Amino acid sequence: MGLSSFFSSLFGKAKQSTEDLGDKVSSTADTAVDKVESFTEDVVEKVSEVADSASQKLEEMGVSEKVNDFIDTAKEKIADAGEWIEDKATDAKEALSDVIEKTENKIEEVTSDAAEEAEKPAE
Repeated sequence: MGLSSFFSSLFGKAKQSTEDLGDKVSSTADTAVDKVESFTEDVVEKVSEVADSASQKLEEMGVSEKVNDFIDTAKEKIADAGEWIEDKATDAKEALSDVIEKTENKIEEVTSDAAEEAEKPAE
């Protein structure tokens, strides 16, 4: 009886600690993804503003159409890069969630196995 309580307590604490850690990692990942998305949106917006301003100045100066094409291409590439960054941040969050879930499942499995072994009568 005492051995069963010991293992139940031991693995119960480990399971709770893992769940707490999982919650903290998930929360941190959410915060990081939100910050990355916000930062990316800000960067894309600022680059677009600068590109528009530069484009207007170049038009005033009579610079060729090739420069305008270059600026438009740069805007597109920055937008693509922003989307890529957001995708990678989301992928990282999902990967962390999968690892946490697998860890929690493994601890649940070990806890169940240990509890079953502790409940068996000594032979």
